[in-house]
Amino acid sequence: MWICKQCEEKIEDSFDTCWNCGYEKTGKEIISESFEETKKETSFEKTKKETKKYLTLSYKYGILRFYQILLTIFIILTIISGIIVLINNNDLPTGWTFLIICLVFIIGIFGMYCGIKIIDFLFELDEKNDNSGSK
Repeated sequence: MWICKQCEEKIEDSFDTCWNCGYEKTGKEIISESFEETKKETSFEKTKKETKKYLTLSYKYGILRFYQILLTIFIILTIISGIIVLINNNDLPTGWTFLIICLVFIIGIFGMYCGIKIIDFLFELDEKNDNSGSK
């Protein structure tokens, strides 16, 4: 291994030039436009792939926003219909039957709420990845 005198990058002995800055093993700068062009092309291709990855994630998450809105509407409708049934129904079941119906009702609402929170988490995670990747 040898260390580049310009950028202090560690390079294997099999290479005569620094992969990072283009300096020779002796410390002389190589006058070659092809090295800089290759370096620019590589960074451009990397940026292009990251942009493509971002668009793919956005398209995948697009349907989740719709599903999140749908779950919110179902929660509201379930609560409203439950209240209406309790107010208008005089023949409510008694004992264990009523308790089981209430538990199923609460677990259903909780499941829909968890689905909404999972989708929120995915979007927040995607935003954090976008912010950390752009720095």
